[in-house]
Amino acid sequence: MPKYYLAADGGGSKLQAMLYNEDLRVVRADRVAGVNTLYKPVDTVRTNVEGMMANLLKDLDGELAAADLCLMGAKDVMTDILNRFGLCDNIYFHSEPVIGLAASFQREGVVALSGTGSDAFFIKNGVWKTAVGGWGPLLGDEGSGYDIGLNALKAAIYSYDGRKEKSMLYDLVMEKWHLDDLWDIVLHLAGNPDARHEVASAAALCSKAAHAGDKAALRIYERAALDMSLLARTVIRQHRDEWDGTVTIMGGAWKGHPSMFNIFKQEIELLYPEATVSKPLFEPVVGCAVLRCLREGMTVEEMREPMINGFMQFQYP
Repeated sequence: MPKYYLAADGGGSKLQAMLYNEDLRVVRADRVAGVNTLYKPVDTVRTNVEGMMANLLKDLDGELAAADLCLMGAKDVMTDILNRFGLCDNIYFHSEPVIGLAASFQREGVVALSGTGSDAFFIKNGVWKTAVGGWGPLLGDEGSGYDIGLNALKAAIYSYDGRKEKSMLYDLVMEKWHLDDLWDIVLHLAGNPDARHEVASAAALCSKAAHAGDKAALRIYERAALDMSLLARTVIRQHRDEWDGTVTIMGGAWKGHPSMFNIFKQEIELLYPEATVSKPLFEPVVGCAVLRCLREGMTVEEMREPMINGFMQFQYP
């Protein structure tokens, strides 16, 4: 009977999952909305996850042998669903920075995470030792997708009321939310249970504006880069004696504009010339598969080529 494995990575913006076989090839993949139950009702998360799992496991012609998961806030929901699908054992949960490093076949270093939220971590021998940041949208998340989106909305407001120069973000915001007046965005967000996601979604507008050369949008990415570099440099300073020079980014906010990564890299290397600052090879969900293979005795050399060929759709852009 063929064996299949589940890998899933879920946070505030999305849950991305894949079913793959013993040859390290993707059999099925799916993606649904974010699953962080701190910001979304549990019933909504459960419905989304159940639908995804039904698609992934429908008419499976073999055994679901193991599941390796990274979930922000939906651990109990996923465990319950997998148990109902017959996988009562061999469910493994991993942290975001650990799978982020594993997605580049690495087990230690500094991880700068900029997704819906933001943090920086120090990982040693596959174990998360230190985190800086991660205080959420009210108290922190500097340099995150939420922060970029919030600053994009502010840039639209400043353009509207004349506090700063005109920005195309005003027109993009008006178009995205079909507004007759920019003040209507206040009514749209006030009391909205999904306001965090709505604000973070404005990061896509900032990306569009930045690629068009909008000065306000480009400044937002510069600020995000500096905020992320401060998080990473703080972690490096705390672990300078045991840090091997590795700095890896993870999270969707980095994809908004190349200037964010470039400025971040320059800032890190300015203070720490020995640093190797890089993008991951794969999306984090592949890190879950890497950790499963390591747990079962495969070496990086054995898995590298099959994964590059079999998980091509998840290569980091």
